[in-house]
Amino acid sequence: MDWEFAYSSSPLFDVGNMLRHHGEQPVGYRGGFVEGLADGGTDLPEDWPEIARALDLFALADLLTRPDTTAVRHSAGHRTRPLAA
Repeated sequence: MDWEFAYSSSPLFDVGNMLRHHGEQPVGYRGGFVEGLADGGTDLPEDWPEIARALDLFALADLLTRPDTTAVRHSAGHRTRPLAA
């Protein structure tokens, strides 16, 4: 198990992370993911997509601290610009 980024916080941080690449995921992924959360007892607020995207900015900002040559940093920069605007 990888505990590198383990912390206690809102589950919406994880939701934002899981759905970060929603445009690249298979059809039905988002719906199935949200359905699985509900089946597991997670109640999402009405505005959960906006909150999850906003919270994911913290993870993306952390990725921006990596060396400029990494693909992860490039991807994080590409994703943060539209969200920050």
